[in-house]
Amino acid sequence: MKRFFLIGILLVFFLFINRTFVPKISRYRKIQKGEAGLFLLSPDAEKFISLDYEGLRSFWVTLDLRVFLATLLETHPYFPKWAGDVVYKAYRVASFLNPYYFDIYYIASLNLMWDFKRYSDAEEVLKRAIQYMPRNWLWHFFLSFEYFYFLKKYDLAAEHMKIAAKLKHSALLASLAARLYYSSGRTEIALSILDNQIRNTQNENWKKELLKRKKALLAVLKIERAIEMYERKEGKKPRTLDVLVEKGYLKKIPQDPYGGRFYIDKNGNVKSTSNFTEKRESENGHE
Repeated sequence: MKRFFLIGILLVFFLFINRTFVPKISRYRKIQKGEAGLFLLSPDAEKFISLDYEGLRSFWVTLDLRVFLATLLETHPYFPKWAGDVVYKAYRVASFLNPYYFDIYYIASLNLMWDFKRYSDAEEVLKRAIQYMPRNWLWHFFLSFEYFYFLKKYDLAAEHMKIAAKLKHSALLASLAARLYYSSGRTEIALSILDNQIRNTQNENWKKELLKRKKALLAVLKIERAIEMYERKEGKKPRTLDVLVEKGYLKKIPQDPYGGRFYIDKNGNVKSTSNFTEKRESENGHE
């Protein structure tokens, strides 16, 4: 009984220190260094002083991080670069104390990715989240987005989007995965994903959309194979699709079911002016 009473007294004392002196120390650091931050010890030290209440301390660190970021935006027009170090340290401490705490991964990954452009750190956060919460599709989705949008690593983006689609049982995410594989030049894999999703989709409207996308990718695959044959026999890459028709490698240029026109981009990839979205009447095509 005395042990629980002592632990209760220490916990109250710890929370009192955390909510009174810590903000004062932070303000002092702001005056001295022209910056602000959370007063955090190393992960091991934080674990030692948490007195077996690692989960509670992880919660407080994350809560303090939320308050810190909100307060920072009240005094700054944008997040200063040094604040990224605060976010990263808070993530290291909170995830060490409780590696299954959803909120710290969510806050840290999005802020590091969007606000501080610290892509390797955001990648680390998301991979750790996947390690401890492997059945949560959201981490794969965020990681796929980072690879695609910021890092242009389409193969990795497609792999993680495929996993997210499988975990969530989502036809929409499967379709996105197929588009990412297409962007990386792996059309046959994109088609296999679509075939699998078409077989397992009960929604007829969505199945119709998937079949339309499959038709577009089949057209791309046909052109890609004609290009490969041209390169083997001619010893060079074709500059336009018209050359493939003139030389007899294609009978005609396939139609894009989305209303666009296929062309060869500067990297030698087959693209469409529609980007596989519904073409607007006012859109001007180009090759």
